[in-house]
Amino acid sequence: MRLARVSRLTVIGSGVLFLAWTGFDWAGNPMAWLVPEAYSVAGLTALTIFTFVIFGMLFSDESQLIGGGRELDVFKIYLVGALVQIPIAFTAPVTESYALILSVLGFGVVRWIGYRGARRRLYPSASTTEGSPPA
Repeated sequence: MRLARVSRLTVIGSGVLFLAWTGFDWAGNPMAWLVPEAYSVAGLTALTIFTFVIFGMLFSDESQLIGGGRELDVFKIYLVGALVQIPIAFTAPVTESYALILSVLGFGVVRWIGYRGARRRLYPSASTTEGSPPA
């Protein structure tokens, strides 16, 4: 559990730094002049980085579930995620360029919520002893 927290904080920290550096078109952003098309839709690059930070946070959770024999839980969470992702993608006539990344973000949020519940079932006593020091 502690390693998962370190992993999550590392992804969040590096993601925030990467978002601040390359998420927006500004003079200190080398990507803005290397790939100017990436910044032609306001906020799309920042939203994409944010979305994939969410995905990066989930690697250790998914690995714990698979290692704990909860592959079926992971499958069910992916299934629900797809059922959320598809309708969001159909908002493309309204959300335009944002439709794809919003649908991926919806999928990621479902995974995040689903993994939290599945991990509680995998480690039922961890929620009551998480704050206490190891014996």
